[in-house]
Amino acid sequence: MSKESWAGKLFDYLYGTPYAITRELALEIADQRVNDYYTHVNPLLAELSIHYDPKKRKRVDEYRRSKQPLRDIESLEYAKRIVKAYNRHVHTNYDALLAEGHTLERNNEIAPGEAKEYARKRMRPIC
Repeated sequence: MSKESWAGKLFDYLYGTPYAITRELALEIADQRVNDYYTHVNPLLAELSIHYDPKKRKRVDEYRRSKQPLRDIESLEYAKRIVKAYNRHVHTNYDALLAEGHTLERNNEIAPGEAKEYARKRMRPIC
């Protein structure tokens, strides 16, 4: 699906709701999702090209399928979650707190898998 058609679908789902956004913002969200996806996938693919490992290749392929950035929007709830996540990453200090949470996990200061909850409880708007 192209970024433009995905953004149009996001816009259409949210039109007339409290979560309504502009077409330009929907396209910006699509761009960000695609860029984030390739930021994560390209290093994995580069590593595979140097050291081919069939097991790792299978995991990378599964990751690529499961994390498709422009996966079809099938419900209003999913569209709302997309906008909430975008706002969380762009308009708050969530990403810095998430990195801090991962560090705390590695140091066994919080339980494994609790970094997201740690960041969500402490996030604040960026002024």
